[in-house]
Formats: sequence, C-alpha cells, structure tokens
Amino acid sequence: MPRHLAFLRAINLGAHHKVPMAELRERLTDAGFTDVETHIQTGNIALTSPMYPAAETAVAVEELLREWRGFGVGTMVRSPAQFCALVDVGASSNASLPLRSPCATSRSCVPSPKNGAPHD
Repeated sequence: MPRHLAFLRAINLGAHHKVPMAELRERLTDAGFTDVETHIQTGNIALTSPMYPAAETAVAVEELLREWRGFGVGTMVRSPAQFCALVDVGASSNASLPLRSPCATSRSCVPSPKNGAPHD
C-alpha cells in the first residue's frame, strides 16, 4: 500500500475548524488507513492508504472530516517523492533562502511509519 502525505487546509486556527489530532488519527485508522501520524496541530498527516491514487485518498479524508466535524476541509495529498521534489525545487529556485533541502541527500524529511514523528 502506498504512503501518502496529506495536508489539511486552515484547521486549528483560532476558534474555527478545530480538529483534534489524536481523534483524527483514530478515525483515519478506523477508516482503513494505517501507520497514521500527525505533526502537532498542523493538519499535516503521514499515512499508508489502501487507495493508490492520491486524489482518492484526498476525497476520503475530506469526506471523513465533513461527516465527523461538520465542515469541509481542503486536503492536498502527495506521495513522499512528490513532496521531496517540491522541497528540492523550492530550495533550488530561491538562492536568497538559507535553506538546504533535507530531501536532496536523504528522505529523512518524509516521515516513515513509527519514526518518532511528533504528535499533539
């Protein structure tokens, strides 16, 4: 099953669109995703999906959130390779940024199951 990175748009900002990460991890697991990890309260999720296309994973996450929380959340899903390519392009396209892409030499910027990613 493919690993995906999902990014939830505009959640946990002020009093609006609250999504508790511990419960989100539980609900995603109950929905059939595995190795679900979240990064603090950001809405960044690493998960393994039974669905291959990233678009199907995005729709499933959006529907789960709409049914559970009662509001729509735009969700962008990328593979780890796509994410690292974006980081690499961003790092190389702006020489004024003091940024060296961690993806250029390793894939440590992409969480793998159980690698100790921070939770809330």
